[in-house]
Amino acid sequence: MPTEKDPGNVARGLKAAINNPRVSEQAKEHDRERLRDMGESVPGEENTSTVPKGQRSSGSGGKDLEDEDVEYEEEEESSGGADRTRVMAGYKATLKNPNVSQRAKDHAAEILEQNDL
Repeated sequence: MPTEKDPGNVARGLKAAINNPRVSEQAKEHDRERLRDMGESVPGEENTSTVPKGQRSSGSGGKDLEDEDVEYEEEEESSGGADRTRVMAGYKATLKNPNVSQRAKDHAAEILEQNDL
């Protein structure tokens, strides 16, 4: 049973590949071309898209990947029940993960404290 791909997820994956130092320049150029064809902004280029905002892929909303980090805490607050539990569990795991920076651990501790955990 074929499933349709979410254009927003495809765009995010292409943008991630473009920013990945392990991806070849040839592959990055191919990904840039696909983003242009989709009417999405291309990282490192001026936004020259002629596609009206309402016609862009619904998943990305025309945002760059950097914007998603800013909205993470807002999403956390609006998430309910099980989602909130998973988010808090992720913050707890951050505190014990040796591969996480001290800055990230401090942030996780602050979030947990704000949520009385």
